[in-house]
Amino acid sequence: MRWFALTIVGLVALYGAWHLYVTPLAPNAPERTGWLFQQFGQQGVAVGMFLMAIVFILIGVAGILRLVSRPRARR
Repeated sequence: MRWFALTIVGLVALYGAWHLYVTPLAPNAPERTGWLFQQFGQQGVAVGMFLMAIVFILIGVAGILRLVSRPRARR
């Protein structure tokens, strides 16, 4: 179950990264006050979110494939 959740979190983070990348922020948006945003800007934060999303999706899919391919215990 946790592999499915990790994959879903990765997909949601992927959407969030894409949305942040294509949507300009308002000048007074609360996201502009963070340290990470001030160091790397909007594009840097979007790229970081994208990379984390890809890692989450890969780990989730690998866990799901391992779970599916695992032989069932015989009773």
